[in-house]
Amino acid sequence: MKMSSNSFTENKEDNFYYKKVFLKICVAAPCLLLFFIIFFVYAVYQTTYIIPLLSETYWYDNNPNSQLTDVQFPIFKEIINYEEQVILNVYRFKARDILNNELEISHFTRGLIFVIIEHYLLVWLLYSLIKTIRTDPGGVPDESSPWALKISAIMENYKAIEIKNFRKLKKNKNQNLNHNPNRNPNPNPNQSIFPSILSTIVAAEEEQKKENDQGRQGTNSEKSSLIFNESDQDSIAIEEEFTANERILISIRTLEQARRKENLRYCQHCHHFKPLRTHHCQQCMKCILKMDHHCQWLLTCVGFRNYKFFLNMLIYANLNIIFIGSTFIRCVMDVALNPYIEGGLLYLIIFCFMLIVVLFVLVFGFTCFHFWLIFTARTSLEYCEKWKKKEGVENNITNFDEGNYKNFANVFNRNPLLWFFPFNPNEEGEGLFEDFENQNLGEL
Repeated sequence: MKMSSNSFTENKEDNFYYKKVFLKICVAAPCLLLFFIIFFVYAVYQTTYIIPLLSETYWYDNNPNSQLTDVQFPIFKEIINYEEQVILNVYRFKARDILNNELEISHFTRGLIFVIIEHYLLVWLLYSLIKTIRTDPGGVPDESSPWALKISAIMENYKAIEIKNFRKLKKNKNQNLNHNPNRNPNPNPNQSIFPSILSTIVAAEEEQKKENDQGRQGTNSEKSSLIFNESDQDSIAIEEEFTANERILISIRTLEQARRKENLRYCQHCHHFKPLRTHHCQQCMKCILKMDHHCQWLLTCVGFRNYKFFLNMLIYANLNIIFIGSTFIRCVMDVALNPYIEGGLLYLIIFCFMLIVVLFVLVFGFTCFHFWLIFTARTSLEYCEKWKKKEGVENNITNFDEGNYKNFANVFNRNPLLWFFPFNPNEEGEGLFEDFENQNLGEL
């Protein structure tokens, strides 16, 4: 029995669909794992510590070895007393009675205060995380923006220079043909006056055609059209005067001269110019303003417009971890010394606490690194590029340092009241850094 072509096509489409879905799941796996870790720590902390406190069924009451906590483990005594210090600061109107032991802190009061503080920090953490994911990190300005018009004017100047040079070469070529009767007096109008470079262009065109057959974007003619905009009259005049290959060569030469003399940055993937501190992300398939890094845990790039939200997320992540870890250690010690606690529950609590410790080391170190980058006016990519060497010479990188306070305010905000809340990042200059770019223009 033969399989019909329709059934074969349907099976092929189904396989492609399932592979595409599987690939999306693999890409989203780190982000899903991040939310699972947050939910896991929250669930264990609530069910094993907060809920028993609120329901007055905490393990400490039924623990015959409760007094051994302070005796055999004095190293944890100060950490365990942290709970009382937190409650004293929150529960001030009865603080004097508590200090004089005239009033005991009930489990319900302890649990209520902890659940309020925990959920307050958790809400800000999740809000900062969602803002980081949903906020566009920023891209290259469109063609109508002042920055793009400035770049276009620069390219027009270099284009005029290259056209003038090509006309001189073509005029010399025609004069040589007139003085040499052995040459063909009627040359092919499609023949280039640069045969040595023409072969390179033709080879590049053939390679580009192969890339287009594989589904990639862009051709040499498209690249040349993206370099500068022409008026209709200029375009017609140039098409009549030069061959297609010569026009491509003019575009390539114009781009090379502008990049070399004006220190302009050009994206080889998107085929357009990009501002300072802008990098192309292979995962997002676009250029990102002031790109710091692509975060697989958040499925997005961290760039100019969402960097503040990313740092706010790290700040609240540290506060959550520190608060949960410092209060949860009391539960860990009480459960570990309670002979009536089941082994499975004990292992779950200890595993959760060890996970909190590991998260604190990683997140706190990562946060300190990013604050160091802020005060030194760098991004993660610029930090890596600083140590990357090309042919034994360290790369030349612009210094964006404007002082510690200004560097900090450039990321967070000029208003200190908004620094630690995921609102209103500083978007002065629209992430173009034109002051530094103007300093670099014409240096090379």
